[in-house]
Amino acid sequence: MNQVLFYWYVVKGRPLTSEYALKVHEIMNSALYRRTDAAFVRVSLIFDTDEEKAISTGVRFINDFYPKIREFLPK
Repeated sequence: MNQVLFYWYVVKGRPLTSEYALKVHEIMNSALYRRTDAAFVRVSLIFDTDEEKAISTGVRFINDFYPKIREFLPK
């Protein structure tokens, strides 16, 4: 069994894929808005042989799922 993993961070409504960008935005938000909240979003899929199908399934899920969860993430 194999696994494909998608993850990103959300700070003040902005999705970030880099831990360095996360730290920069956390520092800026702390200094400017006195906020330190952030979200970590992770989607993982287990697959046997077809990695491309797992990736396309994950991307499709994220495209359907993300607009619905955005209202619960830090703004």
